[in-house]
Amino acid sequence: MSAFDEAGNGARRPVTVISLLPESALALLSSGAGVSIDGWLERVDAVVLARPRPSEPSGALRGADTTLLAAALIPRRPSVRWIVGADLAREYPYNLARRVASIAALSSVGVGVLLESTPSVIPGAEAATAAEVVADGVVVLQKLWQSWPTDSVIADKAARRFVDSSQLRRIDHEGVFRVAGPLQLPVDPSRQPLVLQRDDLDDPAADASAEVLVTRLRPSSSPSSSSGDGRPRLFEVDAAELTEVDGGLDVLLTGDPEDIVDVLRRRAERGQLPPAPRDLRRRLRARPPVARLLSAAVAFPTEIW
Repeated sequence: MSAFDEAGNGARRPVTVISLLPESALALLSSGAGVSIDGWLERVDAVVLARPRPSEPSGALRGADTTLLAAALIPRRPSVRWIVGADLAREYPYNLARRVASIAALSSVGVGVLLESTPSVIPGAEAATAAEVVADGVVVLQKLWQSWPTDSVIADKAARRFVDSSQLRRIDHEGVFRVAGPLQLPVDPSRQPLVLQRDDLDDPAADASAEVLVTRLRPSSSPSSSSGDGRPRLFEVDAAELTEVDGGLDVLLTGDPEDIVDVLRRRAERGQLPPAPRDLRRRLRARPPVARLLSAAVAFPTEIW
């Protein structure tokens, strides 16, 4: 197994995100006792609740719903910035948008979703490539999260007026996916979920809409912590493959929790895990969300009572 040396970045604070498979997340729910990584969750920038990848051994937890795990963990660990893994090849964007919006409502520090894809098995999208599924799905998710803003909720009992329906928008999306919208629950615009995407797909246009890119770190790579257009980039690497020259790349650490803890200890000793903003979007240095529905039609021409 080859090792990776990280290029130093001076005094710049590196972003440190860790990835947990379902079995580790479930162990946290049991009390966290005996889970070595438990004490580090609030200190890192974010924690990904990962889906087992096709190359990993099959088991009962392969189909574990990461949004359900997040919903159970957020009340217990409210200061942790959770990111859920999802595969748009197997779940329709509307369903995913609704579940992620639900956990976003539980969190005071923001949530995110890390997308990856395989060739789609969703009816109507079977002909699309994995890259096309992800690229279109990112846009659908962002549109849905903007279709019903929380500030539209009036809840005026005396006037018998629940919501200002003029703020609810149809998304009328036609692409790989066909979605009319709006979403069935409101989303706070200031806490719109963050979209991350692995950009190691064959089609370079596939990552055009994601807000944070995740790239597998390889020995021959010349890492840069931002994409060509300035979006932040995380380098995904097995913690066991990092050397002592852990100089400060923005990373998504995978692998055995004990190896991840070893890397976190080294970063803490070097002062690379200092207190930072609580909000997930600011922690990962992501830009504000792109407005997707500026010219969208009103969903309900009459008031909703």
